Amino acid sequence: MTNGCISRFLTTSGTHVAYTATSLSRPPPCALLVFLPGLNSTFTDSKKATLMCQLAHRHNCDFLAFDHLAHGATGGRWSDVTMARWVDDAAELLASKRQDAAQPMVLVGASMGLWVAALLAEKLPDAVKGIVGIGGSVNFHHRWLKDATDKGYDNEVKWAMEQGRRMAIQRETEGGLGGKSLWRPPQMQKDLRPNFVRPSRYSSEPYAIPFPFLASLFRAQLSLPLSLSCPVGLVHGHVDADVPWQEALQILSEDAPDGCLTLVSGEGHRLSGESGLAAIETTVEWVLNRMHADSKRNPTKTSAGSPLRDSET
Repeated sequence: MTNGCISRFLTTSGTHVAYTATSLSRPPPCALLVFLPGLNSTFTDSKKATLMCQLAHRHNCDFLAFDHLAHGATGGRWSDVTMARWVDDAAELLASKRQDAAQPMVLVGASMGLWVAALLAEKLPDAVKGIVGIGGSVNFHHRWLKDATDKGYDNEVKWAMEQGRRMAIQRETEGGLGGKSLWRPPQMQKDLRPNFVRPSRYSSEPYAIPFPFLASLFRAQLSLPLSLSCPVGLVHGHVDADVPWQEALQILSEDAPDGCLTLVSGEGHRLSGESGLAAIETTVEWVLNRMHADSKRNPTKTSAGSPLRDSET
């Protein structure tokens, strides 16, 4: 999407969110199709964002894509990031881009973007009418903290888990994820290393993930399998080395009436190959069709067919 016009939206938290959006002049659009990038990814260099824009036009939808705080054109410091701030920033931007309160939204989350999308669906159940996950990953803080322990970050992991458990208890007692008090991450002791430095298969430079951010994820932890009141379609690479496809099986219940998982043979985490993009396109169209069908009948869900599909193309 390098040719798209980038605009900025100032959120209550102070984030200048960089985004691109297209709105149809002919009413009514069927939905606002939103692309949410993954960790350390941006919409500007994403084949998937380009595909979403094309699908939006094809299906008479408005389109929106944006970069999270500390990512891409949005900028900002990683040390200021919490999942709560990401979700609240996104919710404000989405509210500003909907044509009206009745316009449904379909959220397409790549990797970590699925986690943000699911939290938005919990926060805005009357607005989010469909979710697509692309190599989706949720609750990955447990796996990353284990990796950090294996690499010798024992004291930092202990601190993150103590802070995280406290924040998880607060969510249970207070309810909800968002709110101004949760926009800033907890402060670390000065004698601890602030970041978990982990290698990346996509960059010559390692990722430096702040431990306060990992601690904030405990408050954002999702109960699995997901229990959402909208269609959920997942696409996962069979050879995903970053998020094993078995994790996708935990996200959706096998008997979910409005859930569909497509495993793509030969594709990895990014699903940017021809077969991966084709499977994504099919899944987005499946969710749009389910959403459209649901809008024409009463809210009672009916079977969407087999919840697990294999793609060999």
